Amino acid sequence: MMALEMINLNFLSELERQKILEVLKRDEELRLIEEKRVRKLKTELLDVKRKGAKRSSGNYSERSCGRCQEPLSRLAVFPSQCKMCKHNVCRNCQAVLPDGSWLCSVRCVSKNRM
Repeated sequence: MMALEMINLNFLSELERQKILEVLKRDEELRLIEEKRVRKLKTELLDVKRKGAKRSSGNYSERSCGRCQEPLSRLAVFPSQCKMCKHNVCRNCQAVLPDGSWLCSVRCVSKNRM
């Protein structure tokens, strides 16, 4: 907001100045929201890396989650498989999309948003 104080807006009407300031304020709010979203995604990605998520090239147990490495339920006849990375994932590592389908959290969801 310091930059706003340096800009001379005297040539604008009061209504025009007000509208410009509203737009700049909304822009700042959206930037903060986006920064928070990016920080959250980075944190989730670091969490997956720390837990040692499966890589598409490795041989891993089909009975463990491809994201968090937790054992999958033995009751599930058909494990839940991500459509993008093809790993079996637990419910905690699934992110539901607006259309009701889901992808594994962090990696596939973030790729799908880009």
